[in-house]
Amino acid sequence: MSRARKPKLAVWKFASCDGCQLSLLDCEDELLAVAGAVDIAYFPEASRAMVAGPYDLSLVEGSVTTHHDAERIQKIRRVSRHLVTIGACATAGGAEAVHAAPGTVARLERFGRALGLAFQVVDDVLDEVGDADEMGKAVGKDRDRGTATVPAAVGLDEARARAAALTDEALGELAPLGEAAEPLRELTRGLGERSR
Repeated sequence: MSRARKPKLAVWKFASCDGCQLSLLDCEDELLAVAGAVDIAYFPEASRAMVAGPYDLSLVEGSVTTHHDAERIQKIRRVSRHLVTIGACATAGGAEAVHAAPGTVARLERFGRALGLAFQVVDDVLDEVGDADEMGKAVGKDRDRGTATVPAAVGLDEARARAAALTDEALGELAPLGEAAEPLRELTRGLGERSR
């Protein structure tokens, strides 16, 4: 009798205080139950083990603050079946950490939500029509697995329209933030136009 393969979990850190990862480790009993159900492949705060991807689930803590970080998060996304942000730094771009006004924090949270959804829809579209060599991964995996995707639900044209609308929504949230938000605008436009 063969045992079922455990899902591979990775936990990644970007610019942050490590508080969210430490909170995970502080769950003690709950973490032990989870640890028995998954293969913790990469979690530097918890283990020296570093198993190469692909990963079934990647948890991301921290803010993407540099071009290198933007490239790194895209690489992580390519080797992760599911990617989940944890904590305020990952979901609001670290606005709380720099004591931004509550309205700005809320605006950046909406920006992050729209951008994250746009990224996922573009990823779904690329899984259908992308170039495997350019993307660095096989295409058609979602369809082959029967994974629910936006293109499967509404078609490629509507999926592309939704990705564009979400990108516009993300850019709209940045409009009142002036020149200081230009790096985020550049990142947003790049993710909306990406081919991998």
